[in-house]
Amino acid sequence: MRQSFSVDPDIMERIDKYSKIRGIKREEAILELVEAGINFTEGGGEIKIENKRSYEESYKIRKDLENLQRMMHEMKNQIHDIQIISESNSRHIIEILPKDKKDKPRKKGFF
Repeated sequence: MRQSFSVDPDIMERIDKYSKIRGIKREEAILELVEAGINFTEGGGEIKIENKRSYEESYKIRKDLENLQRMMHEMKNQIHDIQIISESNSRHIIEILPKDKKDKPRKKGFF
């Protein structure tokens, strides 16, 4: 029987390490580990499973981070564009103001 499933990258590394130590293919290593786990539980052993994130959760988090990075990059570009427009507009305003208004010191702050 053939079976397909997702495996966390950390688990795959452990399986690959096991297969190298035993000198067998990855598929054979997976079968040995599954059989050993079944024999262990049938013999009264209890398998403790760590509450790690599943592969799907890790994948979703990774995609969300990529989207967040993309949005931050777009925001950075938009802020840059706003700064350029703002600088351009302030130069035009200065050129339009009468000479006596140009000589007055500007107030600090927004208002």
